[in-house]
Amino acid sequence: MARILLNVIFLLIVVTCVSAQLPSRPSPGILTGLVVDTDTQKPLTGVHVGSMATGFVTTDSNGRYTLQAPPGSYTIRIQEGASLSGSLTMPKNVTVNNSASTFLDFSVRIEAKLLGRILDENGDPITGLRVVLISRSYSGEGSTLFGKAGLVYQERGQAVTNDLGQYTFTAPAGRDYWILAMGSRRNEKAISEAPADPGARAPVFASTYYPSSDSIDNAMSVRLHSLEERGGMDIRMRRATSLCIEATLLAQGLPSEFQYIISDETNGPILQNSSLSTGQSGKDGNIRVCDLYKGKFLIVAVAPVPSPNNTRPSREYIGVESVTVSDIDVKGIRVTALPLIKVSGEVVWEGMPPNLTQPIQLRINVPRGTGGVLTTIPGSFLLALEPTLSIPYELNLALVAASGQLQKPIYIRDALYDGSSLLRQEFAPSPGGQLRVIIGQDGGSVTVTVLGENLSPRKDALVLVVPSDVRSNAELAHRLVSGTADGDGRFTAKNLRPGDYYVIATEDLPPGKSFSAGYRLDKSPENLDLVLRLTSGVDRVRVAPLSDSQVTVKIKSLTNK
Repeated sequence: MARILLNVIFLLIVVTCVSAQLPSRPSPGILTGLVVDTDTQKPLTGVHVGSMATGFVTTDSNGRYTLQAPPGSYTIRIQEGASLSGSLTMPKNVTVNNSASTFLDFSVRIEAKLLGRILDENGDPITGLRVVLISRSYSGEGSTLFGKAGLVYQERGQAVTNDLGQYTFTAPAGRDYWILAMGSRRNEKAISEAPADPGARAPVFASTYYPSSDSIDNAMSVRLHSLEERGGMDIRMRRATSLCIEATLLAQGLPSEFQYIISDETNGPILQNSSLSTGQSGKDGNIRVCDLYKGKFLIVAVAPVPSPNNTRPSREYIGVESVTVSDIDVKGIRVTALPLIKVSGEVVWEGMPPNLTQPIQLRINVPRGTGGVLTTIPGSFLLALEPTLSIPYELNLALVAASGQLQKPIYIRDALYDGSSLLRQEFAPSPGGQLRVIIGQDGGSVTVTVLGENLSPRKDALVLVVPSDVRSNAELAHRLVSGTADGDGRFTAKNLRPGDYYVIATEDLPPGKSFSAGYRLDKSPENLDLVLRLTSGVDRVRVAPLSDSQVTVKIKSLTNK
């Protein structure tokens, strides 16, 4: 018995010694904060906050969340749906301390819902009707603009009404939207079999914008807030007499076989996928398209050229004709297609070519062309541009490096057409014209340090670098440089054209998208107007050739500006 007792005492001593040598587990820290809507500053309920390492929790009725996590550094996100990619809110880095509370607030824009019904003039639901959600922005992300760009109306989604005439959209908050109800797209025979007498045809519904407008210029826009469910977005559509257009499609003065698109001119060409009718003419070029209504329509005729190696055919002739339909059928329309405008060009260095450790190319995109062109520097290229459309041509030029980073201080200095600069000038190409792109080698940079109210560095802030000489939203959309501050609160904008710039830093992100590579600002007129207003009272920063300018800025609030 004594031996057993001694063994027990010995084991207790060993266990006690081993336990004393084991490190104690640190107490978890507390991460807590408030999530509010950026535009209204109201707390948001039911928002998922956290990370893969900490797990996610949901905000309560007061918009507050609380997480427990071991001490360490974390990247905390707002989770929107099943995927974390393309979030509307920038993630934030935070350090959680042992047995202490850390506070981290979010000001966010999260997707919202639009709900409504499509009704006829008697208030009865219209089933199976196409509804389009529309927003507007400028194109040319990450490029330099030459020529004059137009505002682009873009489809953000399509829905079809159910048996009750209902439709639903989910869309990011903070943007302006328009809602368009229109007939379903039809793939038709070239010659419609509709009766010759309009009175014998079934009536049609005319395209209508919310709440009851026949054009987007007179329509009412809608702006959503985070997690909002905006109901009652009903559209009343009128029945109209079905009318027809009869036309002949010609190339080089002769009737030819064409693919054609008919669209309401109040929608197209701003909405390229919202055509009312598509089809293909016979070799005689004749078409008869019905189920139209009183208004203005665009006929777009495209003659594809078969490829000798049976690949996808290219466009060779394009014709566009505007047709006004009143109270009767329209006959005898002739749509003359013209060949694509071929513009040759070259890209050259300003001065002696630099010594490069990696190839650098120039990407040229013309929204009304037949595709982008990628050329070496120096090098030559050929553009094929669509004729006859009454929309300004624009050139979007961007430098592309194999590694993704330009190692030299280069930038696009100018683009000349037949010897004249296209900077802020109309680009009116004609057959035989010559385009010359000049690449400058004396670019500068600006390094920005962002400070908070307590003068400490603010990481993850959005930094906007705005050229002081921009004259329009379209130009700003192309020349605006943005990025996020690093862990030391610094951001460097490189390869800038020498000149004066405004620098702004904020944590109140305008509508846009957050990606692993950074934050992409939505280039809407509303956002760009906001950026230009914020430059008021901001000191200019001079960026000199081949030098880096240093500037320190404080966080600026965009809320309710």
